[in-house]
Amino acid sequence: MPLRPGVTPVDVGPLGCAGMTAYGAVKKALPYAYPGSCTVALGAGGLGHIGIQALRALSQTEIIVVDRSAEALEHARGWGADQTVQAKADGSHVQEGSSRRRAS
Repeated sequence: MPLRPGVTPVDVGPLGCAGMTAYGAVKKALPYAYPGSCTVALGAGGLGHIGIQALRALSQTEIIVVDRSAEALEHARGWGADQTVQAKADGSHVQEGSSRRRAS
């Protein structure tokens, strides 16, 4: 595949693997990611960030991202996450999220 001037294989190589993996997962989820639905992305790292962007581009689902890293969650908002949940080692984030969801 020819690359534009200034773009090297190192710049785009990860998209071939990580990009296709995340895109494939999103394509399988699309029948369930209809307007009014909620889709949870577990992790906003190497694959998660691509999945979040693909979900935002291809669906109207509400995207909820769960990650342990506050920095990753901040990035996730920029990539299209509607809500973020910071995971905690003791699992208390599950109860907090359930309470928040019932209140809204």
